[in-house]
Amino acid sequence: MGKHRTIEETVAFSRLELLTFTDMPNWEEWSFVEDNDEAAATAEPVANEGEANDAAAKPKIEAPVRRLQLLPCLKKLHLRNCPKLRAFLRQLGKVATSLKVLTIGEARCLKVVEDFPFLCDNLSIIGCNSLKRISNLPQLRDLCVARCPNLRCVKEFGSLQQLWLGVAMQDVSSLWVAGLQGQHWQDHGDALDVYTWRLRVG
Repeated sequence: MGKHRTIEETVAFSRLELLTFTDMPNWEEWSFVEDNDEAAATAEPVANEGEANDAAAKPKIEAPVRRLQLLPCLKKLHLRNCPKLRAFLRQLGKVATSLKVLTIGEARCLKVVEDFPFLCDNLSIIGCNSLKRISNLPQLRDLCVARCPNLRCVKEFGSLQQLWLGVAMQDVSSLWVAGLQGQHWQDHGDALDVYTWRLRVG
């Protein structure tokens, strides 16, 4: 007979809609739980010697598979002044299925923002000096970027309607704006709206 495996699903922060991290100067790594799915998938009960014959005739029951559903209702995520943060929580973009707005400010060690397939309304990024790539945001409509001097790659935006660029972004954006405009014309048959994003001081 085949093996039987149960699935145990846990939902973390099931009703949380707004999450803000502000002024965390020593935060370097965003992690939630250790990934023990592989161990759980391979674990099996061990029969005593006297029960070996009976166990051979019975279906084997494997340890349950544990699934974690994280932040299913999160709509807005803001990170401000977290200068040492190097990366987002693993798989965040794929599990936060309700995410509409993502704001990132002064995350100077962050190099990549990618793989947020459900983020749909707005992504704003300010003062991320190490940021090199933004990619795979197929539902995003508005992208705002300022003070990211090393941003060399922006691609895979299937629904982008508006692009806002800080005044100092004009030179570096020439590396990828044309690609976004070409994709938008091919997908929608009209021009991508590009604006200058003038940040308020004070």
